[in-house]
Amino acid sequence: MDGDGFRLSADTAKRLQAITTWDTMPEFKAIAVIRSFTLGAAKFNARGVSVAVTYDVLGHFEKSEGFTAEPQTHIVEIEAREQAGDWKIVDEDNLVRPHILAAYLVKWLREQAAAEKNPATKRVLEGAARQLESQ
Repeated sequence: MDGDGFRLSADTAKRLQAITTWDTMPEFKAIAVIRSFTLGAAKFNARGVSVAVTYDVLGHFEKSEGFTAEPQTHIVEIEAREQAGDWKIVDEDNLVRPHILAAYLVKWLREQAAAEKNPATKRVLEGAARQLESQ
């Protein structure tokens, strides 16, 4: 879900709460910008199920700094547990920051830049979009 920018919008983030164990959507200073991701096999255990997600990371974006290229691989173990008959994603520490596909982030950056009133912030957003488009 993160890949397509699901947590970038307050409206869609609210829908995500229905399938997670946290009450409020955590805020993150940085967003991991990814080229792609792969899902590992589901592993069932006594507490529920987990899936390893491997992200091909291009770098990260921060609104105050723009895009910083830091190619690397992130492997994140996503857990889900059954609660009251529904499966919920568990991230007890709320530490898994959004991992957004570059193409979706560029679209979001363009939208944010169009609405931004602060010229310096607008330049950061537009610059990050241009930089990511060249990746």
